[in-house]
Order: sequence, then C-alpha cells, then structure tokens
Amino acid sequence: MAQRGSHEQYEGQINGTLHKVTVDIHSSPYDYFLIKSMIEQSGMSKEEFYGATKTTAKKINLKKF
Repeated sequence: MAQRGSHEQYEGQINGTLHKVTVDIHSSPYDYFLIKSMIEQSGMSKEEFYGATKTTAKKINLKKF
C-alpha cells in the first residue's frame, strides 16, 4: 500500500489489465462522486465493485501497495 498524505492506493488486475484506485481515507463516509470515481478507476462494474469482499479481492490478487 502506498500512502501519501490522506490518500491510499490499491492495485489489482482485472481481465489482465492493472488498475490503481486512489482513496481519500479522511473522506469517509464516501459521497456518490468519490465512489463513482473509485469504481471507474477499478475497471469493475458497479455490481462487481459493490459485491467485492476479502475473498473476491484474493481471487483477483488485489493488493494494497
């Protein structure tokens, strides 16, 4: 996991493409626009993103860096 100030970055491969998602950890609870941005950065559909769990994160080799 890389952390710079109040932002954390997560990376993982979705369908063979590396995606990085940046999260402002001090903006919790996240508003609609921030969640939409995280979904777009992730390369997942909204359903996949909301359905993600620790188990699915392991399946796609999601890592904090």
